[in-house]
Amino acid sequence: MEQDFFVFIAYKEKKIKFKVKNPNDSLDTLMENLKRTNLFDMPSIDQSGAPLDYFFGKVDDGGKNILNPKIGKTEMHLSDYNVKNGDTLVVTYSPMPGAINN
Repeated sequence: MEQDFFVFIAYKEKKIKFKVKNPNDSLDTLMENLKRTNLFDMPSIDQSGAPLDYFFGKVDDGGKNILNPKIGKTEMHLSDYNVKNGDTLVVTYSPMPGAINN
């Protein structure tokens, strides 16, 4: 029997336990699954009207970023960053460069 895979996800002041259906999904797929849950207030645009893009980040005990949230988001997986069951991921965001929202 396979054990369920959970990560803790922190965004702003909130931290939740999140069941990952398939740890082999891409980081982009995992982010889309998280957004669909509506557990966090994750607006699609910022106050200036620029579209926002969300990423997962992970920092080790020494403060070193071990999951670069902007690189390989569609091709990389949790296992590529050695994310284990019970680890904490931080959701970060940034405006999409050059994007114009009409």
